[in-house]
Amino acid sequence: MRIYKWSTDTKKVNLVTDVPWKPLSLAVDKNDTLLVVVEYTPLKGSTINGKKETYTKPDDAKGTSYGVWYNTGSTIKVYSINPDNPEETIAELTAVPSSSVQTVYNVYTRLTAGAITVITYRSR
Repeated sequence: MRIYKWSTDTKKVNLVTDVPWKPLSLAVDKNDTLLVVVEYTPLKGSTINGKKETYTKPDDAKGTSYGVWYNTGSTIKVYSINPDNPEETIAELTAVPSSSVQTVYNVYTRLTAGAITVITYRSR
């Protein structure tokens, strides 16, 4: 998956990152950090603490329409990336209980001819 950014100053496209995972969603946070949701499938030979990296179907995928298609060799991960310094800032976000989240920001978009024209944030 390659992610590019457009510079309004130089009128050029630049590569932000190139990772081997299946992209699912993109978003930005209130600081313009890029949030990338991916279906993460370990690369061949990947290990964690010397053991083969594996993922099983999570309990919450059973009985859903997505559960039928869920790749049991993969998992969903979210990464944050500062588009101005991607190589130094790419980091996997840690899952936390939703009850621990203090402020939630909603993103509202308006599409015109297939392009996002407005993104605004509001806390609730």
